[in-house]
Amino acid sequence: MDWRRPMRHHVPSSLNGSNTQHWPGAHDSSRHPTAAGTGRNPAYWAPSPRLALNELCADMITTDPATLQLVNNIRNTSAAFLAAYERCRGLWQPPPPGEAPRPIQILAFPMIVNLAFAVETGAKALLTLHGTPMQGHELEKLLSNLPADVRQRIRPTNLPDDQFMSRLTASSKAFVEWRYWYEAKPGNQLIGDGPLLAPLAAAMLNELDKILTPDGRLR
Repeated sequence: MDWRRPMRHHVPSSLNGSNTQHWPGAHDSSRHPTAAGTGRNPAYWAPSPRLALNELCADMITTDPATLQLVNNIRNTSAAFLAAYERCRGLWQPPPPGEAPRPIQILAFPMIVNLAFAVETGAKALLTLHGTPMQGHELEKLLSNLPADVRQRIRPTNLPDDQFMSRLTASSKAFVEWRYWYEAKPGNQLIGDGPLLAPLAAAMLNELDKILTPDGRLR
């Protein structure tokens, strides 16, 4: 499977609720521990040095302690679901010497759901921090309401803003659509753009980490 491409799932023309062999999520992943540390893949997780607060935010952010704790709770939720995405993707620590490698078991549907939720909660943490908390699951709507300078910092540097938003829109409803893929109309195509969403989730956590301490106070 090529992880450089968005994941696509074509809904079959007929579904049998008693048969789960046709979808790649019916396997037990409990034997596969997550990657070392927090599960943040170093391939796209690159913590930046601490910057002065006025370098990070052109607009005002909240200083209310209770709201900052809420932001911290949402940030921790995003980090947990990003780690869950990595575990569902089949990453694990190398086996002990002498043991055969375990087979990769890709849990496609929970993988994309976890990743979409990591992006959603990361965006909600940033929105709450900037005084515009939002509800809902659509990623395009959430990110469109972030301050422009924040969106500029978290989007992939190799994508112009219009391309970024176009690809984001294609996966905007992934959290709902991939949970309930069996309810989709026959012939529909579900898109989960992991190569876009995984770095995006990590970038939002990185943005939050530069502003908040691990216990939810301003740096």
